[in-house]
Amino acid sequence: MGKHGLASLAAATLVLSLGLASAGAKVEPSDDELSAAIRGLEGDHDEGLSAVQTLAEAGEPGLQRLSKHWHQLSSKAKRRALRALERLAYRQPEAVDLLTVAASSLDPQLQGDALRSLGRTGEAGRRGLEALLSSPAAGDRAARELARQSPGSVMPLLLQALESEQASSRRGLRDAIYRSAKRGGTEAEQALGSWLSTGPDSSALAGAALALSHSEAHADFVTAFIVSGTPEARDFDTRWRFVRSARAASSSPEIDAWLISIASEAEEWMLRDAAIDSLALRGHRGAARTALDDPYPRVRSSASKALAGDSDSTLLRAKLARQDRWPMVRAEAVRSLRGEDQALPVLVAAVDDSMSEVRVAAIDTLVSFPSAHGWGRVQARLSDRSEWPPVTESAISYVAAHCQTEAVPALMDVVFRAARPGARQEDFSNAARAILALRRLDTDEARKVLRRLKESPGLPPRLETALVEPLAEQAPCQRPPQ
Repeated sequence: MGKHGLASLAAATLVLSLGLASAGAKVEPSDDELSAAIRGLEGDHDEGLSAVQTLAEAGEPGLQRLSKHWHQLSSKAKRRALRALERLAYRQPEAVDLLTVAASSLDPQLQGDALRSLGRTGEAGRRGLEALLSSPAAGDRAARELARQSPGSVMPLLLQALESEQASSRRGLRDAIYRSAKRGGTEAEQALGSWLSTGPDSSALAGAALALSHSEAHADFVTAFIVSGTPEARDFDTRWRFVRSARAASSSPEIDAWLISIASEAEEWMLRDAAIDSLALRGHRGAARTALDDPYPRVRSSASKALAGDSDSTLLRAKLARQDRWPMVRAEAVRSLRGEDQALPVLVAAVDDSMSEVRVAAIDTLVSFPSAHGWGRVQARLSDRSEWPPVTESAISYVAAHCQTEAVPALMDVVFRAARPGARQEDFSNAARAILALRRLDTDEARKVLRRLKESPGLPPRLETALVEPLAEQAPCQRPPQ
């Protein structure tokens, strides 16, 4: 190769190397480009994507520009900026600070997007989530995100957060503790045991007990928290959480004795009510007998429910079913007498109670008996055109359950009520139920009525469907002799 050829090759190599160096060099965007990118966050889709790309690739200058203009950005622009911040966080850990600010927003969409971004940015993002645990706005969602990421190792932080003022009332934090315990294995359980040994206050123990009361695997922890915390529990909220948690606790004479004292002595009816419920679930229904005389109606109602089938309280519950001045108590007492034959006269009489709530309870309870007790009174309720629709619905169920073939005219009348001017949706629903009952009875008279309905022009679609839809699986009624 001659001198000229060598010179040309050298020049070409120099040009190529310079070109490669130029191509590999990273040129920082200018101030004007960064300003344009900030404005682009507010633009259309493509402009927004381009702005995110520019700010993310700019590194520290891009982060500084976002920090400077953050509070002037719209919610849409901030959500777009999160994508840039998430990418920046790997090279610029300070980006996590701005993601944390975004996660504290009262805008639920921005907050949620920022929390998810923090969850995707590794150790730096985790530190941001931890810093948010005490945030009123985002603490619960941050706790859930941490429990999702690191269920075992995060338990000590969650329990520490639970000890702050009013933290036991945070459902999201309690849910995160539950998830951590459920998925965190031995590591999470060791943290729970270590925390208990530090002597947390009763409020925190109540929050932890309620959090774990949804996990059967952690019943022993629930028991330990309640036994440790109830002697110092004074305020309503703390005692309420312990009472609600007790239903999931292991066998414990201390807990049972405490619940009995709450059921009989607590000033707040809600505590007495919840204690009765927990005692019943723990197998101590008898402790609810004295509550049948409680001055508050909801407590008497809960006691009746808890004592269903208790032969020692049948007479007391029957008395409530007939004489209590509160319909809700009478209705619950009626339901509690299901299957108790000696209470049949009370149930039959309750079909004519002055309140529809009690009439419904009485008829529904009679449906469960193997024989058609009280049919005369139920028939009167079915035939009464001024009766409340829920009572009519229960009466139709009674007819179908006990195959009351003489109810065909009353059922036909229920169907025709849907044709009256001003008929309500409940009338159409009961008309459809009456048609299904007629199909179940399957007598000559019932089939004749059904044929007439099928031939009727302009029948509402709801009733047309009832004429042809498959019947629920149920033994057919016994046809009378032909």
